[in-house]
Amino acid sequence: MYETLRIEQRGEIAILYFNRPDKLNAINGTVYQEFGDYLRSTEDSETTSVLILTGEGRAFVAGADIDDYLTMTLAEFSAFQRLGRSVMAKMEQLSRPIIAAVNGYALGGGFEIALACDVIVASENAKFGLPEAKLALLPGGGGTQRLSRLVGPYLAKRMIFSGESIDAVRAYQLNIVSEVTEKGEALNAAVALAEKILANGPLAVRMAKRVIDEGLEASLPTALSLEMDSTAHLFVSDDKREGIQAFVEKRPPRFSGR
Repeated sequence: MYETLRIEQRGEIAILYFNRPDKLNAINGTVYQEFGDYLRSTEDSETTSVLILTGEGRAFVAGADIDDYLTMTLAEFSAFQRLGRSVMAKMEQLSRPIIAAVNGYALGGGFEIALACDVIVASENAKFGLPEAKLALLPGGGGTQRLSRLVGPYLAKRMIFSGESIDAVRAYQLNIVSEVTEKGEALNAAVALAEKILANGPLAVRMAKRVIDEGLEASLPTALSLEMDSTAHLFVSDDKREGIQAFVEKRPPRFSGR
């Protein structure tokens, strides 16, 4: 179905593999196009509640396919950048949680994809970086903005100005990564986290993603109002009634997402 992706469905967990291992899963226009198409189909899916992104082989995504840059015109490069930005925006707009299971290199556009996820889990051999300045370029997939919002402008400037990479432990210390695993275990850890998420009310999880993301772009009073309104909406939901009843009856809840 896809040329550059492989999709595995494990119950309500979808695992998307970037599947260009001979290129360390480098991004080209086809990758972005297929990834965007998949995200659009997932929004309407009744079978996927959590999405995990990972890479085949030795890398998560090692950045853009530099070979393509050799022949790109400015118009083609600009179109490629716009396509990438639209995909990152769709990731953040997706109501389902997205977990990045980083199993090696997450550089350039690969790091930017991970930064657009809701949670990052990384194996101990993972490497993160925005090395575009080494090519006299700038991160163009949101890296300058998402990284600085996450770690602050000073650390983001150091990484972008120098082009240096950091390992998984350092990324954990900077709150980029939520968990560091042994080599080869990032995907298993991401699946375990996804299963914990699935045990909770799906409507509450989706609203939490929206409230956190939209709240970060709003003033504190506006964000608190959004939180209060969303909590009130959940209070009268079928899922809340089921959750309370299951707790009282000491049984697993059977959530419907309504």
